[in-house]
Amino acid sequence: MSLELKEKIIELLERDREFRYAVSGLIGLDGILKRLDQHDRKFNEILAVLKEHTARLDEHDRKFNKIIGEIRDIRKELVDIRSYLDRFSLTLEEEAREVIAGRLRRMGVDIKLTRLVFPELEIDIYGAVDDLCVVGETSTRIGVGILRSADEKLTELTRKYPDYVRRRVLKVIYTMWATEDAINEAKRRNIWLLKATEDLTSPNI
Repeated sequence: MSLELKEKIIELLERDREFRYAVSGLIGLDGILKRLDQHDRKFNEILAVLKEHTARLDEHDRKFNKIIGEIRDIRKELVDIRSYLDRFSLTLEEEAREVIAGRLRRMGVDIKLTRLVFPELEIDIYGAVDDLCVVGETSTRIGVGILRSADEKLTELTRKYPDYVRRRVLKVIYTMWATEDAINEAKRRNIWLLKATEDLTSPNI
């Protein structure tokens, strides 16, 4: 066989699939080549599916990272809100002590008010002079539950720390807003309920 013929046959085997199958059939390789072509097709199908799944996973990752970012933003906002509320609460307590002390001075009672803190008990407003002590709380909005809590704190203070309690006790709650039910309950419990601009109930000294 001449070199030119060999080269021609090789070229046909590389470029002409039908010729390649015909030759393969003659030498018993046609079945193997067809199976290899099928495997190539299936392999390419699998690659396409894998690419699709990879794209979906990338999209899920993007959405997940977005959600995580939003959660972090919400958490930061909550921390900021908590910090603001803590600062505002402290400011309200300071305002309450100043306003209450000022009104008591006008009644002839000169008393220094502070915050009383024990391991298991905290009282926003406390002061004592002679046989009188002032015990109270602050809250931006007053409902019946706050009034009940104030009385419970006074009971606990009397039971655990009786040296801080005097013969006369002025119970007081300072607020920015109170419901009508809370005002009536404060009167019933003999609690001086007041705002910066007015007394909602009368002090009983």
